[in-house]
Amino acid sequence: MGFFAAIPIGASQIEIAKRALNGYIYSALMIAAGTTLSDTMYGIIAFFGIAPFLNEPIVIAIFRLINSIILIILGIWAIHGSQVKEDKKNLSQELLKKKKIAFITGFSLALTNPMIMLWWLIGLHFFISVGIIEQNNIYYTIIFLFSGAVGIASYQILLAFSVYKSKKFFSEKGVRRLTAILGCILLGIAVYFIYLSYTAFKSL
Repeated sequence: MGFFAAIPIGASQIEIAKRALNGYIYSALMIAAGTTLSDTMYGIIAFFGIAPFLNEPIVIAIFRLINSIILIILGIWAIHGSQVKEDKKNLSQELLKKKKIAFITGFSLALTNPMIMLWWLIGLHFFISVGIIEQNNIYYTIIFLFSGAVGIASYQILLAFSVYKSKKFFSEKGVRRLTAILGCILLGIAVYFIYLSYTAFKSL
């Protein structure tokens, strides 16, 4: 379930693809690590009720607004970086390959998506309903949490290496063009989250 839940295109997947496409496989893996850690943290919150206030509509709207701001920055950064040729000093490329920044980026993007808690709860309820997991059994809950995290990480690692290996089929111009496209997609996702936040605030 974790593997398939990570497949739909989102900001984290785009950031992984962007780094792998530019040849920074370790930075791409750090995005995956940051995302997995954040998603796992939300799983702990969902299962053990540490912070139920995160389910409040106003809180989700605020997180989406923060997420849109991060996506706008990343989108503009990607588009700007795609305009500079590789033989020139490019601050965007230097930042793109930094592993610590990649980890923080992955963690931050996933952190602004508290709705992942809903996925964790639905998944656990499904396994309980079909009799695979015993209800109120902390051992099975922890195993489910760990397995889901492994699934999420596995898909993102597979994505990183798949894009990295396909890099050889693209010219420098092609890589820059795809980077710009990924930046535009990030901006599109940001606009969508801004719209969701606006409608949420308007309904309050």
